[in-house]
Amino acid sequence: MNDDSPSNSILVRLRWGALAVGIVGAGLSVVGFLNDRQQFFQSYLIAYMFWLSVCIGAAGLMMLNYVAGGRWGVVIRRVAEAAAILIFLMAVLLAPLLLGLSDLYKWARPGVLDEDPALRNVVIFHQIPLFYVRLAIYFSVWCGISFLLKRWSVQRDQSDNPSLMRKAVALSGPGMFAYVVTLTFASVDFLCSLEPGWDSTIIGFMYGTDCLLTSLAFIIVIAVLLAKVSPLREALTTDRLHDLGNLLLTFVMFWAYVSISQYLIIWMGNLPEEAHWYYHRTIGGWEWVARSLMGLHFALPFFLLLFRHVKRGATSLFCVALGVLVMRVVDLLWMVAPAFRPELRVHWLDAVVPVAMGGLFVAALTWVLQRQPLVVPPSGGTVAEVPSGGTTNDAHAASVSEAA
Repeated sequence: MNDDSPSNSILVRLRWGALAVGIVGAGLSVVGFLNDRQQFFQSYLIAYMFWLSVCIGAAGLMMLNYVAGGRWGVVIRRVAEAAAILIFLMAVLLAPLLLGLSDLYKWARPGVLDEDPALRNVVIFHQIPLFYVRLAIYFSVWCGISFLLKRWSVQRDQSDNPSLMRKAVALSGPGMFAYVVTLTFASVDFLCSLEPGWDSTIIGFMYGTDCLLTSLAFIIVIAVLLAKVSPLREALTTDRLHDLGNLLLTFVMFWAYVSISQYLIIWMGNLPEEAHWYYHRTIGGWEWVARSLMGLHFALPFFLLLFRHVKRGATSLFCVALGVLVMRVVDLLWMVAPAFRPELRVHWLDAVVPVAMGGLFVAALTWVLQRQPLVVPPSGGTVAEVPSGGTTNDAHAASVSEAA
């Protein structure tokens, strides 16, 4: 990409702004850590699970588009690839979380598994060495798939080799299955084990849906910000915005369906060992957070995305997607914080740490995006000017279908 291009200028400004926010936020986070170690790690877990979901969901969206096809995926593929490859950054940012294992998880404290009768049934699974082995497997799968998809896409920019597209399609089917399996165990390790007496067979499916929704909303926000200049301005047409809006509506509805399904199953079973998780999140003021999720995470975006002009307008879709991102952080707060705080209490670190990590994440994202064109070429070579009629999208979407 030309260093003097308008798109490069926007990326540079966005990078330095995000980096400044990240550095200031990181400094405040260090102050918070020195004042309240346990609160810092609770906030760090919320932030980490949010930005990890952006990476995982981006890879999931790419694989979904490779398998199912669709022009919507071609327009956002560069942003999705950049977000997915930052799983390597999230692997590095996992280190502080590992330092606070004993502050977050009862099972990581010496002797607790043997002394607490309620934890004896999880003693085999929750062993720290086995936890590290599982983490290595998770990140090996996630990093490997993201790296291959990104590498083949870059190679296809340089040569019109149809075998590269076939490789991506062939990997995507098994890759989606591998993601479902690893996400199931990862969500148990990171979220369920905060209260090790509780388990859920649907928690992995729930977090997988969260990843897709979070990543799509994030990609829409970034794509709209970058669509002020060519070639993304010509590629992100009202039809493509409409497609992305419909997909966002689908994931919002699916998130609500999965969430209410788990609640109904536990409510109908009325088993104390399962019901206590929801009990902790519907008392002490946390019930108001649950109600806000129903209203602002589902009802409001669902209502707005029913209107055609909202989905076809860049500004309106941007605002809806940004609102979904905010509520995704609130949802993770509701899932994590009641395990430590019986009464509703939102600490300033709950806002600062996600913003700090987000600043570093967005700065790294812009650096990756600057390495290649913002829109996938219709065939090998570089992108020049994308016609307003959407030729790039049509041709590349056709190549995906042919490879599938």
